[in-house]
Amino acid sequence: MKNLSLLTRKILALCGALVLAFLDQLIKYLVVIFISPMNLPQIELIPGVLSLTYVDNPGIAWSLFMDHPELLTLFTALLMLLLLVLFFTKFVRSNVLMVFLMLVLGGGLGNLADRVFRGSVVDYIHLEFLDFPIFNLADCLVVVGVLLTLVWLLAYWFREEKTDEPEHAAPSKKTVKKKSGERELVEKHSQEDLND
Repeated sequence: MKNLSLLTRKILALCGALVLAFLDQLIKYLVVIFISPMNLPQIELIPGVLSLTYVDNPGIAWSLFMDHPELLTLFTALLMLLLLVLFFTKFVRSNVLMVFLMLVLGGGLGNLADRVFRGSVVDYIHLEFLDFPIFNLADCLVVVGVLLTLVWLLAYWFREEKTDEPEHAAPSKKTVKKKSGERELVEKHSQEDLND
C-alpha cells in the first residue's frame, strides 16, 4: 500500500466508499422487500434488545426536518461534495485518515441515494432497550467515521504542538547525556595532553 502513489490510494479509498454505499443500498433493498409493512413489519433478532423494523424517514434522527426533505437532500449533497474536495487536497495524505473519511463518504452517499431516488431514508436497525431512533448501516458508517476522524485530527494537532516546542525548552535526558559524554571526552584528551 505504501508503494502506491497518493492519488492511487485516494482513488482506492473512494472505490471503497462506493462499495460501502452499494452494500448499504443492497441491505435497504432487502429490507424493503422482506420487512416492509405489507409483509413483516418487524423481525426480532434479540427479543427486547434488537430487531429489524422498517421505517421510511424523510427527515433525520428523531424525524427532525421531515417537512423539508428537499432541503436535506441539497444539504447532504453539498456536504458530500465538500468532503470529496477535501479528500483530494494535500492535507489528506494519511492512509488511516483516508479510511475514516471513506466511512463517512460511504455512509453519506448511501443515505443521499435514498433521498434522491426515494425521497426518504430507509431505516431498519431498532434498539428496543433504548429510546433511540431507528437507524441504518449508512448512519453507523457516518457516525463512526466522523468520530474516528475527530480523534485522528486531535492526535495530529497534539503531535504537531509537541514538535513545535521552542528551542529554549529544557533539554531532554538524551541531550544532557550526550553533552556530558562529550565533556568527559574533552577532559580526557586535555589530561592526556598535560601528561605528555
